[in-house]
Amino acid sequence: MNPVREKLTITKRLLQESQLSHIVTAVRLPDGAVEIAINTDQLQKKIDYILYAYDNDMHLNTNNAIQMIDIMIVWK
Repeated sequence: MNPVREKLTITKRLLQESQLSHIVTAVRLPDGAVEIAINTDQLQKKIDYILYAYDNDMHLNTNNAIQMIDIMIVWK
């Protein structure tokens, strides 16, 4: 399993026990640039969206040239 997908899947399972503070994602864009995004609200929905929108290798389903290359989970 892709390490990013594995982190998200484990985090989703642990959410009932703990609370998240932030999710930081690193996404490689088609031109090679890396975009960093920090999310602080509705984190359960964000995880669900990422797992739905990205394939098993973490390429965006609607544009294979976009790939999530890393994620950082911050707990409260």
